[in-house]
Parts: sequence; structure tokens; C-alpha cells
Amino acid sequence: PAMSSNAQSSVYWDYELNRGLRLTAIGGSQTGSPKVEMGQPLTYVYAKEKSLKGILDGIRYGRTYISKGIDGPKIDWVADILDDGTIDASIGSVVPIDEDTSYFCRIRNAKGKKLQIVLNGSPIASRNIDSDDYGFTYIEHPEATVVYRLRVVGEPEDRTKGFGITETLAMTSPIYA
Repeated sequence: PAMSSNAQSSVYWDYELNRGLRLTAIGGSQTGSPKVEMGQPLTYVYAKEKSLKGILDGIRYGRTYISKGIDGPKIDWVADILDDGTIDASIGSVVPIDEDTSYFCRIRNAKGKKLQIVLNGSPIASRNIDSDDYGFTYIEHPEATVVYRLRVVGEPEDRTKGFGITETLAMTSPIYA
């Protein structure tokens, strides 16, 4: 009862990811209530082409992230597996086990918030976002099958809405190892 429905949904989603399901993060607004504005949250889709097929393929391949709204945080997250300076993987992709993989993330529109790197549903690192165009690089060496994702969190604007002490402002679909 102390968790918002969004937080409960996130715990359940992590549980299913850890069981091996490959699930895409999608979110949308509930228009049945005048208290909820359209586009809060919304889903961004990385698509090869700007078409219905391209967008549906992007969703199918898990190349998505959710943000709290049009003015919410924007996330770019890619990986270099071969250490050759090129992008080998992105959100929704698979990286090999027992290989160093360099990750590059860019967070926009989230100054003063926190970036969390999440492993199998639990944060393994947290960084303060100190600019509206924040970049962060890190290396991971998975030794087993794992699920990585990113989320941006902050204090809720209105604690009376039941979000607890932190609110997820944006989160990605996983990169799998």
C-alpha cells in the first residue's frame, strides 16, 4: 500500500524480466480522467524509418523508453562491445557474456535528477545529473545472463499523489546479456 501503482508495475516488470521474458517498456496516458493530461507518460520508439511498420518494429524489438511527458527526460543509451569506437548495441539489444562492454548514455532535460543503472531490477549505480545535457560512460562485464536498464528518478512534485519519496521520471527497455 505504500507503493504507487506505477512502482508496483515496475517491480512486477522486473520480476518477469528476471524470469527470462523479453518485455518492451511502453506507457501512455489514461484519458478517462480529466486529472490526467494526455502524453503523461509517453513512449519514445527508436525506429529505422518513420512509418507505422518502422514504429511497430521498434516496439517489437524493445527499442523504447518511457518519459513522464513531452518535457520529461530524454534518454540515449548505446554500447560498444568490440571497443572500436562504433555502436554495436542499443536499447533492446543483446550483449555477450564475459566481455567488457562500454556503455554510453546521454540524458537530456533532467538537471538535478538522478540516473540509475539497474541490474536485474536493482540499482547498481546512481549518478547526479548536473546539466540538461548529461553524458556518462561506464563499462560492464557480465558473467551471467542479466538484464540492464536505465532510469531517471527524482523527488515527486506532489507527494500527495502517492508516489512515495522518489518518482521514476524516465526508464528504458533493457539491454540483455
